[in-house]
Amino acid sequence: MKIINPIVTFLVASFFSLCLMTCDLGGDVDFEQGSMQKLGTFSRITETNEIGESIGAVDSDDWGCSNNLSSGKTTKGGPLLPEGFVIYAAYPNPTNGVTTIRYDLPEESHVTIKIYKSNMGSVSLVRTLANYSTQSAGFRAIQWDGQDDDGHKVMPGIYRCVMTININEYTYFECYGDIQIHETFRL
Repeated sequence: MKIINPIVTFLVASFFSLCLMTCDLGGDVDFEQGSMQKLGTFSRITETNEIGESIGAVDSDDWGCSNNLSSGKTTKGGPLLPEGFVIYAAYPNPTNGVTTIRYDLPEESHVTIKIYKSNMGSVSLVRTLANYSTQSAGFRAIQWDGQDDDGHKVMPGIYRCVMTININEYTYFECYGDIQIHETFRL
């Protein structure tokens, strides 16, 4: 296993934080470059069953958002909307195929969801599930079928899901978590 120098890790994290504070976050921004710098190594997952319950190991820095403000919005005469931007552990995880990613949007947002793979220190985009799509407030879910953008089954291993939620040109949240594809998936 390759060990990353703590100084390099600190410098990359500092650069990413500086970019978050100074970058123009308008609708035409490609978050992929900033996301790739933050991805780090994919080594652990939060294990879940077919209905999303934790069944084993929990990765403490998995399936979280960079900011989790609470808005407490409700609709007139309608159901209660989510109170904050939240992403939940994918389920089932590990998976032999399709896994579901649930998330909450307390207000209309532009959502980008991408799956990445780390291989020997480099990170590559595997699949784009949503690309800056406008989604109304609510409790949401999207599925990944374990395929890349070309429709090929991915190799067994751990993949990182990165979701960027853009509310307006100044405010966005980045959420992420890891998904493990079983060895038996390629059979």
